[in-house]
Amino acid sequence: MGRMSTTRATPSNKPQNTNDAALNLSWTLYDFGARTGRIRSARYLLDSAASTANSTVQQTVFNTVQNYYSVVAGDAQLAAAKITEDTAARSFENLRPPLHEGGAATLGDVLQAETAFDQAVLARVQAGQSGRKRARARWPYRSVCPRISH
Repeated sequence: MGRMSTTRATPSNKPQNTNDAALNLSWTLYDFGARTGRIRSARYLLDSAASTANSTVQQTVFNTVQNYYSVVAGDAQLAAAKITEDTAARSFENLRPPLHEGGAATLGDVLQAETAFDQAVLARVQAGQSGRKRARARWPYRSVCPRISH
């Protein structure tokens, strides 16, 4: 720190002009490892931040892949339900004419085929409404925001 004084009063009450200047310098010769500790701490904080960013990227990629396969599975489930419905519809339609024409199929067979058809329709509707649509709706949010995906 510097200090400077220019005017001084004397016992004879005459102002006397003098110039005083002072300068203080301080220099730490040894800080007992504080500087090294601060540098090491900063490096550890940087490594921690990089690891957190890497973990977030990995979690986002994992969620994206997981949600993609959920959508694919929902699509496959819906396709399988449609195939089951078509098969049940054909069975039901194939049993009706023999019942009326010559009595080759019993009423129980026809009712069983009709029940299987109705259950297949219900399964298709449920597959279309539940898993597939939910997976498609969650996909963008869970892929981008890993923290709120749980």
